[in-house]
Amino acid sequence: MFTILCDGMAKQGLGAWAIVVLKNDKYYYQESGTKKNVTHNFMEWEAVRRAIDYIYKQKIKKATIYSDSLLVVNQFNMIYDVKNRSLLSTFTYCRKMIDKIDGEIEVVKGSRSITKQADTLARITWRVEKE
Repeated sequence: MFTILCDGMAKQGLGAWAIVVLKNDKYYYQESGTKKNVTHNFMEWEAVRRAIDYIYKQKIKKATIYSDSLLVVNQFNMIYDVKNRSLLSTFTYCRKMIDKIDGEIEVVKGSRSITKQADTLARITWRVEKE
């Protein structure tokens, strides 16, 4: 069973995203990156997109993606509408990719204590890029 912790952040004109992959509750992989002139919500979505891409490329059959963003989780699960045009293409991409994955993938709300490793990685990535 795979667990993917996601987080994104943006401030001072720079955004960072991170994913931390756990396999059977043990550290397995991590990835992070930055983008300029983006919003916090955009980077939260970017982290989820990167998690889904990882699942697809690695042919993972069962995974839970945790995000601390209730908005992103509810938008992904189609509880809330995606009203922001800049996020709509990422939402559409993520839903299409999930449909291509032959397995059980869920995106759920995780508390900040659950997603802490991804949060820390995103913050470090942001600081390194900012300097």
